[in-house]
Amino acid sequence: MTNEILLIEKRKCETFLSAFQCKYRSSFRPVSTALAFIFNPKLLSKGLASVYAPFGRDRGGYYKSFSRQLKTFNQNEPRVAVSYFLFSDEIQTGQCIAIKGDEASHILNSRRIQIGEVIQIQDQKMLRYEARVEKMTHKSLTLLPFKNLKTPPESQLRIHLYQALVKEKALDAIIQKCTELGVCSICFFQSRYSQRLQPKTGLEKKRQRWLRIAVEACKQSGRVAPPNITFISDLSKFHQVSVESSIETIPSFCLESSGETVSMDSILTNDREINLIVGPEGGWGPGDLSEQNFRCVHLGPRILRSETASIAAVSILQFLYGDMKSAPRY
Repeated sequence: MTNEILLIEKRKCETFLSAFQCKYRSSFRPVSTALAFIFNPKLLSKGLASVYAPFGRDRGGYYKSFSRQLKTFNQNEPRVAVSYFLFSDEIQTGQCIAIKGDEASHILNSRRIQIGEVIQIQDQKMLRYEARVEKMTHKSLTLLPFKNLKTPPESQLRIHLYQALVKEKALDAIIQKCTELGVCSICFFQSRYSQRLQPKTGLEKKRQRWLRIAVEACKQSGRVAPPNITFISDLSKFHQVSVESSIETIPSFCLESSGETVSMDSILTNDREINLIVGPEGGWGPGDLSEQNFRCVHLGPRILRSETASIAAVSILQFLYGDMKSAPRY
């Protein structure tokens, strides 16, 4: 075992032994003595028998009770999490940081976290670290960052998704899954048969909610930063969203199941950026695409729900032209 792992395991065992002593009020030797036996390299090869050495004879069934509880403790010990959490300031290794507020509540409520457990934390500069839980209350945590981590690179294919508004549950799924799949930006719009949104009353609250969903998806997938999420009233404002996302500089494709279409495996050559436009459940209405010069692309013979089409199309594009074929490089 490395020194870091040994230290973590030692702290876990120290926590367990202290709790066991308090529960049974036994005449065990001090915890430090017990740990000296447990982590003696010469005794590790002897298995659990070395753990009982400090306690001498079995008194009143303590031996069996300790054996049973230690086995349960080892089976249920926390593992290093794959996801990460956020810190609102800069982080330096070797200096303790305090996590409070919503992020602390998220860590404490979503995980049965324990002192000595190792988690990943990312600071405001998008740098990620492994940190050990040093102290913990019901509202805050103190972490000690000890290792700088490499973060996964963004996909070489920049996908700008333009999604017609659908029902809220489906919209949440699109944001979550497409963030995990690596889209660069998401722009929602209204069309003739799409769901409606009142920009003056509900837009800002909706945007904050969309961003929270995207951030949580980033944490789960390990992605460094969420996609940019915007809203336009209709596709006539397509050119106003971003200069770099204009149809003149980036190929733009619209999902369509009828008319003259092409397959996904023939739409890009050397391009590393694409605008993908996905319509609503009811299909495109008269005039929705009349002013746009999008090329139409199909996803096979079946008619898909709007959220299914978005997620499937992004997955196919990432596989054909993005990074889903390559092995992790971090």
